[in-house]
Order: sequence, then structure tokens, then C-alpha cells
Amino acid sequence: MHWLSARDVIRATNGPAAIVHRYFASIGTPTTLPRFFESTPQRPEDLLRCHVATVYLGDRQMAYFVAHQYPELYKQMTEETPAK
Repeated sequence: MHWLSARDVIRATNGPAAIVHRYFASIGTPTTLPRFFESTPQRPEDLLRCHVATVYLGDRQMAYFVAHQYPELYKQMTEETPAK
């Protein structure tokens, strides 16, 4: 089921989709969210984007999504812990 590109997810969850979700569909919280959602600003747009990304993106596209949508979070997630 992971067949969309991250660019398409980002574009599709902007504008009209975000507005409709904010005012009509956000009554219930989606149950499918990535673990990193707690580290996002948790705006209605973030909820929609993260839910759609989790459902429709594979690992490689999810990494692209996080890198472009939440660059600070991506940097934090990919930093290596210094060796002692």
C-alpha cells in the first residue's frame, strides 16, 4: 500500500485538503500516526500529513517526507551518538 511519493503527500495535504480536514474531518483523531508525531508542532495540518504519510509511504519516502517537512526533527533523528 506504500505507493505514493512524499512530494505528492506534502502537496496533497496543503490548501483545500488541510482546510477541509481542520473544519470537518478533525473531529476524531486518526489512530495511525508515526511515533515522531509527538515531536511535531501537532497542528491540524501535521496530524493530516503524518497520518497520510504513515498510511501511504514506505520507509524511503517517509525519510524524504520527514527531511522536507520537519528538517530539525530529521536532523535530530539521524544524528549519531558520539562514541566515548
